[in-house]
Amino acid sequence: MLCPKCFQENDDNALFCKHCGSKLVKQESTSDNLSSILLLVWAVVFFVAGGIQTLITTLVDDWYFGSWRTFYFLVCAVHNASNILPAIAIKNKTMKIVAIVLVAIPTLYYIYSNISAIFTEY
Repeated sequence: MLCPKCFQENDDNALFCKHCGSKLVKQESTSDNLSSILLLVWAVVFFVAGGIQTLITTLVDDWYFGSWRTFYFLVCAVHNASNILPAIAIKNKTMKIVAIVLVAIPTLYYIYSNISAIFTEY
């Protein structure tokens, strides 16, 4: 950790600079901030998209055969695509790769299903 006053290198766990005695403040890393942002975006998209899906199926009569059908399946695709964000937020590289693969397989299938449902005539 660099001292903000004298710019000398210190131990990562140090509370004070060993050169000038200034108090060292540990700042969050960029990856911590990115992980937090990804998880927040996922939570918002998951909540909003799920709410829109519920509202459409509850309040719109014959939504499956009407003009709301396309909008519903596009919301479903976005909802499913957002599930990759928590896997991306994982910091350990090996675990991140495994999680992305495990989440991507069903997510791609659901997105394909939702988009193909838009173009299927009923």
